[in-house]
Amino acid sequence: MDRITARIAILAVGMTALVTSAASPAIAAPHDANINSTAQADLRRLAVDEETYLTDNDHYAGFSQLAKDPFQRIRVRRGMTLAILHLDGDRGYCLAAATKTGHFVYDSEAGGLHLGSFCPVTTHGRSGGVRRGPASVG
Repeated sequence: MDRITARIAILAVGMTALVTSAASPAIAAPHDANINSTAQADLRRLAVDEETYLTDNDHYAGFSQLAKDPFQRIRVRRGMTLAILHLDGDRGYCLAAATKTGHFVYDSEAGGLHLGSFCPVTTHGRSGGVRRGPASVG
């Protein structure tokens, strides 16, 4: 291989590496947005489960009680953690979801879904447990 061909080959490898490294965040971004949207949807679904349980039992429930109800289908997805942070009798609850790139809470006494890790209003009551999905790949 002569010097010019060698330089062209090195330049081509360098450009490929540059394009690949620059594209990696762009490739990951749609996945991150998708998992965050899914986490928010799962919190809303879990909130419906809590309200349904309250209607039938006069109090809110943790994961173990919800799992006993045949209509409650709680499935935690890959790379996500769901938690029932606070159960305040029949007054309210605060749920949380975490992904690699986002944290969300659903506070029943603060109007629903919020960005962040802390419950704005419902800060008392027992924990209802934590469920983790399979580890994220990559």
